[in-house]
Amino acid sequence: MLYQQSHEAEFDSVVAGRFQGNIERQVIYAEGMSDDRQQLQNVFVFNRPSSGAAPVVIKSTSARQVFDEQFQSRYLLLKDGSRTEGEPGQLDYTITHFEELAVRLYTQELEINITRGFTLPTHELIGSPLADHRAQLYWRVSLPLMTLIVSFIAIALGQVNPRKGRFTRLLPAILVYLMYLSALTSFRDDMSKGLAGADIKIVALHAGFLVIGLLLLFAGSFIRSIVGRLRHQENHHAPT
Repeated sequence: MLYQQSHEAEFDSVVAGRFQGNIERQVIYAEGMSDDRQQLQNVFVFNRPSSGAAPVVIKSTSARQVFDEQFQSRYLLLKDGSRTEGEPGQLDYTITHFEELAVRLYTQELEINITRGFTLPTHELIGSPLADHRAQLYWRVSLPLMTLIVSFIAIALGQVNPRKGRFTRLLPAILVYLMYLSALTSFRDDMSKGLAGADIKIVALHAGFLVIGLLLLFAGSFIRSIVGRLRHQENHHAPT
């Protein structure tokens, strides 16, 4: 077993309460962390082993980190959960329940930068000329805004055939959220570095996903309404 050949390590790059990683390879989220920083609680892992491979979503009640000295790699050792593999919208996905599962951590992709503005109250960030502070202010405004926008998309994508499984309906919304979050994090990092136009990209990102969410939410009912009116007019003018 992996944990018999390895030793435990503290979580130095995974932070509880945050989605971290790269949507193209691996994203990890943990609801909580033990006081000794050696165990995560309620863990979500999105994995895509290679380009073109089917995505894998893993959920577990807890996880701890182990380091394999032979291969010099870090792993998440997940406990009591499920592993779902398959393309969004397809029915040929597989669900496996496990008591213990090891998932390799891609360290470089899980590294995050915590800026100094993270520790400051919001009122001190407002009006600050520092790029780091402006990026943190945009980030704090963006999170609740993103939650609202993603809720529109989730509701729209959830309105599918009820005979399909719950996971089939939720996975597209989860993937959209991860793509949204990944892009937002990238633009925030650009803004903290003082790159020109990063703030405009953040605003455009929110606007774009808002339009997508509203279209998905209301376009279907609007089209059905138009079709219904046309049919009513045809029936009204049809010869008797």
